[in-house]
Amino acid sequence: MILSALMLCLPMACAAPQDPAKAAEFSKKLMEAAEVSDTKAMSVALQKYSEDAILLFLSKADVRATSTDIEINDWVDAFVMAWDKTYHTDFARNYDRYLQRLDDKQRAFRFELLTKNYPDINRQHIAALNKEETAWGILRKNATGTAEAIDGVGDLFYSARAWNIVGNLYNPNYHEEGASAITALDAYGKAIDAREKLGLTTDRMFSDMNRVIDDLRAASGIADPDNPDADLTPKVPRNAIPAKEGSAPTEIPLSFSKEKKPGAIVHASDLSDYDHFNWRRGNLPKPGEQLTIGEFVPVINLIRVGATKYKMEAGAGETKEFRISEKPKVFSVDRMHTDGVVRPFTLELCTGTESDVYQGITMNLQPSDNGGPLFFRSVTTLAGETSYGALTIYDTSCDGKFGVEELALIGAEGMMVDTFLYRPDAMTLGKMKHSLPFSRFFPDAKGVWYEMTVPSYETPFSATLQVVEPKLGAIAVDYPGIKKLKLNSLIIESRSSATKGMILDLATFKGKQFMIPIGRYQVMQARFTGKGDHEMMVLMDAAKPYFVDVREAPAEGDAEVAIIELGAPFKLAATFAMEGRTAIVDGRSLHITGRHDERYVRFIGAPLFGVEVSAKGAKGTSLAMPSNDDAAADWERLFYPMDADLEMKNDNKPKITLSIKKHPWFGKLSNIIGG
Repeated sequence: MILSALMLCLPMACAAPQDPAKAAEFSKKLMEAAEVSDTKAMSVALQKYSEDAILLFLSKADVRATSTDIEINDWVDAFVMAWDKTYHTDFARNYDRYLQRLDDKQRAFRFELLTKNYPDINRQHIAALNKEETAWGILRKNATGTAEAIDGVGDLFYSARAWNIVGNLYNPNYHEEGASAITALDAYGKAIDAREKLGLTTDRMFSDMNRVIDDLRAASGIADPDNPDADLTPKVPRNAIPAKEGSAPTEIPLSFSKEKKPGAIVHASDLSDYDHFNWRRGNLPKPGEQLTIGEFVPVINLIRVGATKYKMEAGAGETKEFRISEKPKVFSVDRMHTDGVVRPFTLELCTGTESDVYQGITMNLQPSDNGGPLFFRSVTTLAGETSYGALTIYDTSCDGKFGVEELALIGAEGMMVDTFLYRPDAMTLGKMKHSLPFSRFFPDAKGVWYEMTVPSYETPFSATLQVVEPKLGAIAVDYPGIKKLKLNSLIIESRSSATKGMILDLATFKGKQFMIPIGRYQVMQARFTGKGDHEMMVLMDAAKPYFVDVREAPAEGDAEVAIIELGAPFKLAATFAMEGRTAIVDGRSLHITGRHDERYVRFIGAPLFGVEVSAKGAKGTSLAMPSNDDAAADWERLFYPMDADLEMKNDNKPKITLSIKKHPWFGKLSNIIGG
């Protein structure tokens, strides 16, 4: 409970972003997208940097209210547009208008409140919740006065935060002496009301406040005046997953190991096959120097001893010398962790040759004294024996951690600019041939469901398993039009609070309909693979999350089936810009979209080289295959074609046709962009 209160009221006076680097990155992406009216890219940037973006907006809108600076005006207008398109509320527009309508006297009083009174009250409030010595009576009185004063200047954003502080200070769950559930609920109600009037109801603070109100009503027996007949007994969510009657949690000791035969288990990770060109990549050091491999913590250093010999070290002594060749080989190093325990870690390493051919492009990747590419991935595992079979957790995310609560977007080789993917860790229980994504809840091969907890992702020593009995519903996947490739993974993540941390891969289920725990899920990502390490990634529209609701199957009769619809009809998509009379089509933006606006990207084995580009009144051209020199200068060109220039008769934005006669996976495609 106290953690929630602290999360709701971090110091935020004067709207200073918590991470200036993220705020700057958001600002850059927002304005770049606004310049070309790319509202989708604006939404993606806003969603990725939401918290810091809001604080930056508050700051810039404050400046805009008393400034004639054109850049500030353009920035705030772009943010307002992005917010409208992304969240469909009037928060940004409302707050901007409020600031512009303040008179000088109100503005000065507001400045005094937000730079002195509010920060001081917030600091004392956090100290109080952290059990530091506090004069609670005086603090409650001062906090109420500050909230009322902010109400007086009409700042709904800070009014909500100030009344939330008052609610926390009177909440008997946080401090009983002098507390009042009635006063706390009244304060929380004012905070909620301010947020609703402002239109800021989509963030975590708003949902957390509502949850705190529900918990306090249930604990104190105070009915909601708007719903006096409501049952105050805390309800167990229908989609909660209970333990199986008679079962008990089992703790499993885990030890570090390695994949006995990398590639023997099918994983969802894009690093899981022998196409090492899209593994993690680094630059080999010069003789006598070292390279820190990846972002592992504790760090792993590769030391180049001579022209062809290397060592590794990770805080627990150096390995013996070894050679790295073009053939992937496994190497282990002992790492000293922060808990004082030395644990082994295993990587698969390789380099290139003087005539590597990839996607039809020849490159010289042979190491020299000046460096050369190093390709690597983790094949480290955690393993333990259970009465249900061997439990193995794989570091398929290649970050040295074993599982996380929620998926995170990461960069990867061959992705479009500012485009990211999910790379989950994996796990198996018993004799599975296709691993599952690391998940709080998961089924074994016989359909038995388990709940798993790991006390530490960075220094794990055990896991706990318990058999559970979820209510199940049916789900299916439909993806017509894709040829020669099979579905390797389709990742969905629970969006129900009772099953947070459940990540399922529908490609691991057998049959045409799959039975999974009921609740709301978000479709996160898909991956298709084929012979010869052929692969493509399918990324969802970041500005339009794809949710599916799985409902409980009836005891008798047919179950309602939730269907995830991907695939055809397909369209070619790309962006272009005008430079005078020249329309420049960006080859690195080229991709295919499907019926749910999902994006098909990073085609390995059948790249989109040679797409024809034409426009009325211009000589046609194509998005050509990169040359060897192009690929050597820009690694991403291994996955994407070169740009194409169309010379137009004027500088008006043209309608451009993209077409390809026969792609091996999609067939004939054509689409018009621009206009």
